[in-house]
Amino acid sequence: MAAEIKNLLFERMLSFNVKVPFDVLLVDLWYLDDRMDDWPRRDRQYALAGGLLRRNFMDNAVAAVEFADLWIRARELCGIELIEDVLTLCQQLYDYARSENKPLPGENAFG
Repeated sequence: MAAEIKNLLFERMLSFNVKVPFDVLLVDLWYLDDRMDDWPRRDRQYALAGGLLRRNFMDNAVAAVEFADLWIRARELCGIELIEDVLTLCQQLYDYARSENKPLPGENAFG
Protein backbone atom coordinates (compact mmCIF):
# COMPACT_ATOMS: atom_id res chain seq x y z
CA MET A 1 0.00 0.00 0.00
CA ALA A 2 1.27 3.48 -0.84
CA ALA A 3 2.61 5.46 2.11
CA GLU A 4 0.22 8.35 1.42
CA ILE A 5 -2.82 6.11 1.72
CA LYS A 6 -1.52 4.51 4.91
CA ASN A 7 -0.84 7.96 6.38
CA LEU A 8 -4.41 9.02 5.58
CA LEU A 9 -5.66 5.83 7.23
CA PHE A 10 -3.62 6.59 10.35
CA GLU A 11 -4.79 10.23 10.42
CA ARG A 12 -8.39 9.08 10.29
CA MET A 13 -7.87 6.47 13.03
CA LEU A 14 -6.19 9.03 15.26
CA SER A 15 -9.09 11.46 14.79
CA PHE A 16 -11.48 9.18 16.73
CA ASN A 17 -12.09 9.63 20.43
CA VAL A 18 -11.30 6.18 21.81
CA LYS A 19 -11.03 5.17 25.46
CA VAL A 20 -8.42 2.42 25.14
CA PRO A 21 -5.04 2.10 23.42
CA PHE A 22 -5.30 1.41 19.71
CA ASP A 23 -3.51 -1.92 19.97
CA VAL A 24 -6.23 -3.15 22.36
CA LEU A 25 -8.97 -1.85 20.08
CA LEU A 26 -7.55 -3.19 16.81
CA VAL A 27 -6.66 -6.62 18.16
CA ASP A 28 -10.17 -6.92 19.62
CA LEU A 29 -11.72 -5.93 16.28
CA TRP A 30 -9.55 -8.49 14.51
CA TYR A 31 -10.74 -11.28 16.82
CA LEU A 32 -14.38 -10.29 16.39
CA ASP A 33 -14.13 -9.75 12.66
CA ASP A 34 -12.31 -13.04 12.13
CA ARG A 35 -15.41 -14.87 13.38
CA MET A 36 -17.66 -12.92 10.99
CA ASP A 37 -15.57 -13.30 7.86
CA ASP A 38 -18.43 -14.77 5.83
CA TRP A 39 -21.03 -12.20 6.97
CA PRO A 40 -22.22 -9.43 4.63
CA ARG A 41 -20.15 -6.27 5.00
CA ARG A 42 -22.94 -4.15 6.52
CA ASP A 43 -23.75 -6.82 9.13
CA ARG A 44 -20.07 -7.02 10.06
CA GLN A 45 -19.87 -3.25 10.31
CA TYR A 46 -22.81 -3.00 12.73
CA ALA A 47 -21.71 -6.01 14.78
CA LEU A 48 -18.19 -4.59 15.15
CA ALA A 49 -19.59 -1.17 16.10
CA GLY A 50 -21.79 -2.84 18.70
CA GLY A 51 -18.72 -4.57 20.11
CA LEU A 52 -16.89 -1.25 20.41
CA LEU A 53 -19.81 0.26 22.30
CA ARG A 54 -20.47 -2.73 24.58
CA ARG A 55 -16.83 -2.89 25.60
CA ASN A 56 -16.84 0.89 26.26
CA PHE A 57 -14.00 1.38 23.78
CA MET A 58 -16.04 4.25 22.30
CA ASP A 59 -19.14 6.03 23.51
CA ASN A 60 -20.52 7.49 20.28
CA ALA A 61 -22.59 5.11 18.14
CA VAL A 62 -22.05 6.99 14.88
CA ALA A 63 -18.29 7.12 15.46
CA ALA A 64 -18.29 3.40 16.32
CA VAL A 65 -19.99 2.56 13.00
CA GLU A 66 -17.50 4.80 11.16
CA PHE A 67 -14.53 3.21 12.94
CA ALA A 68 -15.84 -0.28 12.19
CA ASP A 69 -16.08 0.67 8.51
CA LEU A 70 -12.56 2.10 8.65
CA TRP A 71 -11.32 -1.17 10.21
CA ILE A 72 -12.93 -3.23 7.43
CA ARG A 73 -11.34 -0.99 4.79
CA ALA A 74 -7.96 -1.11 6.54
CA ARG A 75 -8.14 -4.88 6.72
CA GLU A 76 -8.81 -5.07 2.99
CA LEU A 77 -6.24 -2.42 1.98
CA CYS A 78 -3.45 -3.75 4.20
CA GLY A 79 -4.21 -7.43 3.58
CA ILE A 80 -4.64 -8.11 7.30
CA GLU A 81 -5.17 -11.82 7.87
CA LEU A 82 -3.06 -12.83 10.87
CA ILE A 83 -2.70 -11.37 14.35
CA GLU A 84 0.90 -10.52 13.42
CA ASP A 85 -0.48 -8.29 10.64
CA VAL A 86 -2.60 -6.43 13.19
CA LEU A 87 0.36 -5.98 15.52
CA THR A 88 2.46 -4.66 12.63
CA LEU A 89 -0.31 -2.19 11.75
CA CYS A 90 -0.46 -1.10 15.41
CA GLN A 91 3.29 -0.54 15.52
CA GLN A 92 3.13 1.49 12.31
CA LEU A 93 0.23 3.54 13.71
CA TYR A 94 2.16 4.29 16.91
CA ASP A 95 5.31 5.15 14.93
CA TYR A 96 3.27 7.49 12.73
CA ALA A 97 1.62 9.15 15.75
CA ARG A 98 5.00 9.71 17.40
CA SER A 99 6.52 11.13 14.21
CA GLU A 100 3.59 13.53 13.83
CA ASN A 101 3.40 14.36 17.57
CA LYS A 102 -0.18 13.07 17.76
CA PRO A 103 -1.66 12.22 21.16
CA LEU A 104 -2.51 8.58 21.84
CA PRO A 105 -5.06 7.28 24.34
CA GLY A 106 -3.62 5.42 27.33
CA GLU A 107 -0.56 3.23 27.28
CA ASN A 108 0.16 0.76 24.51
CA ALA A 109 1.66 -2.69 24.42
CA PHE A 110 4.70 -1.39 22.55
CA GLY A 111 5.87 0.95 25.33
